[in-house]
Amino acid sequence: ETNIREQAIKLYNMPPNDAVVILEKQSEEDIVDILRAIDSYSEEIGRASTAPYLLKLLNDKNQQKAANVLRKFQYISPEKKTSVEELEEEIP
Repeated sequence: ETNIREQAIKLYNMPPNDAVVILEKQSEEDIVDILRAIDSYSEEIGRASTAPYLLKLLNDKNQQKAANVLRKFQYISPEKKTSVEELEEEIP
């Protein structure tokens, strides 16, 4: 849990193109957790979440993985929309 949060903060503060290279190497479950942690962190500091943009970049690199991550997001939190799910219409 702490590791996920630390990684999320590190990725949040990196250039997005560098962050997505690291993100792509993670398991889909970890990506979901990291993107959620990025959402939480950005909310805490009062800034926009980079999670939707990172997922869009992931989609450009690995469409299948991005689609699976988005599906897991929806499965885990059907009652609460996250910033990533707002992107849903943009990713075919």
